[in-house]
Amino acid sequence: MKVENCVALVTGGNRGIGEGFVQELLAHGASKIYVAARRMTDAEAAAAADDRLVPIELDVTSPEQVAAAAAQCTDLTLLVNNAGAFNLGNTLLTAEDEADIRQTMEVNYLGPVRMIRALSRISASCPASAERRKKGRMNRPEANPLKVASVLSSL
Repeated sequence: MKVENCVALVTGGNRGIGEGFVQELLAHGASKIYVAARRMTDAEAAAAADDRLVPIELDVTSPEQVAAAAAQCTDLTLLVNNAGAFNLGNTLLTAEDEADIRQTMEVNYLGPVRMIRALSRISASCPASAERRKKGRMNRPEANPLKVASVLSSL
């Protein structure tokens, strides 16, 4: 995957592994990175380090915030679905009630699916996709200019 000059969005990009993804994208020449966090103050703090970083408030469990992110990030070429929930000491099988299970599924499964669905609409309308449709290549893996980095990208 070509990273140089890409425009990326990293969900949960303000800390942990997400922050690491952001640093690696910068090191490999990304031209712009949307740093997404549930709270705008966290996104702004993470994005202060480099002019190529753009803070964005995004809770992947909120369809409204996902739609707003898609509307803002129309130049996107790479999505890193990094946001995740993990309740230490509580697995899906040992949870006392369904609240933790539901939260885990909302963030770790439905969140990435929402992001892929919302952002693939942007990708489908871009000039590169239109050109590929004309050439009859839309069903090939390389036809979609939006690259997705997540476990769910193989679904």
